[in-house]
Amino acid sequence: MKNIVIENLLAIEDTTSLKLMAQSDMEVLAKSVIAFANARGGSIILGIDDDKNLMGVDDAEHAIKKIHEHLFANIQPTPPVSLDGINYMEKNIILVHVWMGAQKPYQYINKKDAIEGAVKGAIKRMLEGTNEGADKGTVEGTKNKFTQILLAIHQKPGMRIPEIEGVTGIPVKTLERYVKRLKEANLIEFRGSSFQTGGYYSTINN
Repeated sequence: MKNIVIENLLAIEDTTSLKLMAQSDMEVLAKSVIAFANARGGSIILGIDDDKNLMGVDDAEHAIKKIHEHLFANIQPTPPVSLDGINYMEKNIILVHVWMGAQKPYQYINKKDAIEGAVKGAIKRMLEGTNEGADKGTVEGTKNKFTQILLAIHQKPGMRIPEIEGVTGIPVKTLERYVKRLKEANLIEFRGSSFQTGGYYSTINN
């Protein structure tokens, strides 16, 4: 089935307001959203290549969820964007529409880099006076665990200890110790009235 919105977009000759992407490269997509938001807005079609060949997107619903998470986690301030899955000519594609932003400039923030930077800055304080700072290998392992936990919490805010364990594979007892120290370093905080209904949130770049 044809779609009049997609047909009209593909007929646009001015490529400054339209980008076609065969695959959803998250960083390229985010930077395209930023460019449109900082200019006059535009549209991005995922699943159609630069030559306007229809490629389609596998599991478009899941892809939209992951794209939404990436854009809203790594672009500051929050971009004015919408994502829609469309069945076009028997294939699924994704239309990303970006409006001209009212809070310019929009910037790409690599949260993993920010988290690793924050961990590096806090690691010495957290390891002072403990046996875990005894050798370089142990320090590196500890830093990696802190980073794993922070990334997990960032990707799904509001996680509780059992959920974090499921994502990171870090045993509960060890996890509880690390979470306590991340809270003491003000890198995470617990929100909610109880451990049954609340969860952990990253404070990095908040």
